[in-house]
Amino acid sequence: MDEKYADIIKRATDIYMRYGIRSVTMDDMARHLGISKKTLYKYVSDKNDLVNKSIQDQLETEMCRVNEGIQNAKNAIDEHISISRSVVNQMKNVQPAVFYDLKKYYPEAWNMYQCHKNEEIYATVKNNIENGIKEGLYREDINPAITSMLYIQSVDVMFSDEMIKIMSTYDFRTIIIEKIKYHIYGIAAEKGIIEFKKQLESLYE
Repeated sequence: MDEKYADIIKRATDIYMRYGIRSVTMDDMARHLGISKKTLYKYVSDKNDLVNKSIQDQLETEMCRVNEGIQNAKNAIDEHISISRSVVNQMKNVQPAVFYDLKKYYPEAWNMYQCHKNEEIYATVKNNIENGIKEGLYREDINPAITSMLYIQSVDVMFSDEMIKIMSTYDFRTIIIEKIKYHIYGIAAEKGIIEFKKQLESLYE
């Protein structure tokens, strides 16, 4: 990948995440990037193309961080917390309107996000639950496939109209931490709860 192209897409992604998508015109984007619109159009065909490439970049970055968390984790709970901490840091400046804009105005990019969630994230959560059961951290009576599906569907709830209103009252980190607590306390065995409580404070750092 061309270094200039990679830099433009990476910075464009940050701009969309920070300001929303629909409200940022191509003129705005060129100005934010410090380049001419003509230069911008050397790398993308139109705004829809830029949005698609930006979302792809965002999802690839997320999976890199997820895989890093998996490789460095000492157990399933440590893995879940590590990944969640990474998501919090990545998403703390993201405007909830981004997801609304994607769903309503950019179906191709929205489909990318949905596929990522329903395939890659689903597989990651399911694998985490299966490993946690083997480690004695999660209860044995859990169905990993169903629990994983419930977990990933709850992600969309976070960007519903109702939750967007709530986000005006609570910061994103607080909401994510409550979501993690809801999930882990719902599936953890006694050994897992002890381990989770030991690691919970790291989420507030």
